[in-house]
Amino acid sequence: MLEFLIIFLTVLYKYVIMNTNNLFILYYAILGFISVLCVIKTAGMISLGKMPDIGEWPSYMIAALGFIAFITVLSKDANFILPFLIGIAFCSDSHVLLVKNFFISSLLCFSSQIVLFAAGLTKSRDLTRFMADGGIITRSSIGFDSPNAIFCFFLPVLLTGYLLIEKSRWKAFYYCISVVVSLLIYNASGSRTSIVLFFTFFVVSLFVNNVRKRDRYNFTKKGITVAFFVFVIVSLYVSKKFGADPKTPVNIILTGRPYIWNSYLSLNIPLIGGGVKSILPDSVILPQYARKSIFKTSIKC
Repeated sequence: MLEFLIIFLTVLYKYVIMNTNNLFILYYAILGFISVLCVIKTAGMISLGKMPDIGEWPSYMIAALGFIAFITVLSKDANFILPFLIGIAFCSDSHVLLVKNFFISSLLCFSSQIVLFAAGLTKSRDLTRFMADGGIITRSSIGFDSPNAIFCFFLPVLLTGYLLIEKSRWKAFYYCISVVVSLLIYNASGSRTSIVLFFTFFVVSLFVNNVRKRDRYNFTKKGITVAFFVFVIVSLYVSKKFGADPKTPVNIILTGRPYIWNSYLSLNIPLIGGGVKSILPDSVILPQYARKSIFKTSIKC
């Protein structure tokens, strides 16, 4: 029960932030409660001999804890500290139990958000897109922070559900359900990023299914380890290579993102902490959810 409560509150924290504005006391209360529960669980594991005492932890882990604490204070963002706390608290637990708790928590919160929108308790933050042929389409967020955020919150359900299914026939059924839901999300949001992400996941998962279980584990472990750094390097390269001119084909295909990233870097805005130091030029047009992200933490994916 304690394990599920920690994971559920962690997932719920993201939804609370999305549905509220500047309720910092509530945010800190949830974070504090999660931290206390993680400490209690970790202390319990140490007392049972399932984890070494803190004094016996590897030096790199202590260094990582100090670095993450520093970054968390600097950025005022829990995206750094929460995964670390969960990693420590659950490092001796079954991976299946952890994934199952994430799946149930993510599914409950995602479904609840849809229900709240259907009941009229949350508003749709629609975006208008002007097409090259002169047409205009409205992208619905169905109660989420932005149209792109729908799939962002659906992705944990998609990935954890996939990891929980072992038998091939159930995986085939799961693929069918996932395709239908992803297409419904795309139909409502018009988010091309969402549908590209889904089919990328689909293709990669088919490849991974044909790999031996041991090799699959090693592939996943190494991939997760280097993925963040690879994507950072690729993003920086694309922004500097193709972001100077908003009319380059790559910039157009990526809906202006390289140009935005390049302008963001050219203004010397700190990547972590402090918010924007100067106003973005008028030529840089950001949707409201993106401006909110940058103004709040200076971190933009």
